[in-house]
Amino acid sequence: MLEAYYSLYIMNTILMVVAIKKRKNKKGIRKPRNIWSRKWLLERNTGKDIADLVFEELQYEDVKGFQNFARMSPKSFFNLLEKVKPIIEKQNTVLRQAIPARTRYLL
Repeated sequence: MLEAYYSLYIMNTILMVVAIKKRKNKKGIRKPRNIWSRKWLLERNTGKDIADLVFEELQYEDVKGFQNFARMSPKSFFNLLEKVKPIIEKQNTVLRQAIPARTRYLL
């Protein structure tokens, strides 16, 4: 009877060692990370507004990034912009430049 408990104890110990080794091997394997910073965001310190970067960089080079930022495709963005531009467009004054309609609509 004691031999049966002893053999169960040894088998249990072996299984625990194998499980620990598997867990250590899994920790060493990492899946590739996604890009969390887009290329155009790295260029934001060039003195341009973020809206200029969005229009210049994203609409042509990174369409998915533009869709994520504006929550619509570039085609639908500009179609809607043409419809609301007369309503949201402001005039420049002597004191300051007005915010362009595309920037106002984007924000």
